[in-house]
Amino acid sequence: MFGEKEFSGVGYPTPLSIPEATTCVTVNIPDDETWAALLTGVLLTLIYPENWQQFEGGITRDDAAERWQQIVDEMTDEATCLTVDTPFWDDETDVDDEMPADDQIWYGGVTDPTVPPGELDFVESALLWAVTGFVALATFEVGGLAPAIFFHTSVEKFILIQKRGDVAETIRYVIDNQDMRMLDTSPYAPGELIEVPIVAPPSETGHDILIVQVT
Repeated sequence: MFGEKEFSGVGYPTPLSIPEATTCVTVNIPDDETWAALLTGVLLTLIYPENWQQFEGGITRDDAAERWQQIVDEMTDEATCLTVDTPFWDDETDVDDEMPADDQIWYGGVTDPTVPPGELDFVESALLWAVTGFVALATFEVGGLAPAIFFHTSVEKFILIQKRGDVAETIRYVIDNQDMRMLDTSPYAPGELIEVPIVAPPSETGHDILIVQVT
């Protein structure tokens, strides 16, 4: 990785480049704040240029330290390593599709869930949602947005399944900027699965589906 040159007691060798693409590494440490502080302390040593040794052909010590500072800063960013699965399978090409949380286009919210359908302003934000497999849980507590899911599909007939929470909710289903259904979950028992059949009109370009939690 760093050629034949050996670095002994003179700092870490600077990498040859700084790729734009990133990856994530999971580190398991004892569940105690002391261990977390020690790990952070070790990582902080490389934000200082003097702890690097410039490798021949490698980036400068200052550039290495600056990029390492960014790594440390992003350790506290919940969305940095989070990926989100697509909320639907349109066809076999969509199976297992996922996107980084910062880039995903499906999960988010709207500012006002009661405005006319054409005025709903979908804002992408995975932080409102906890997604595990086919189960997505949302909260009103992040960003003041009403949770919403948005996706495009070519399917015209399908069933959306809503799980009744501990508190009754009103769910709004909007298809192609038209209200299709308003679901009141209060008649259902907590935990009950509610099937919502959707039949959209034929379209050569597919359909935009917006599911909004109103209350």
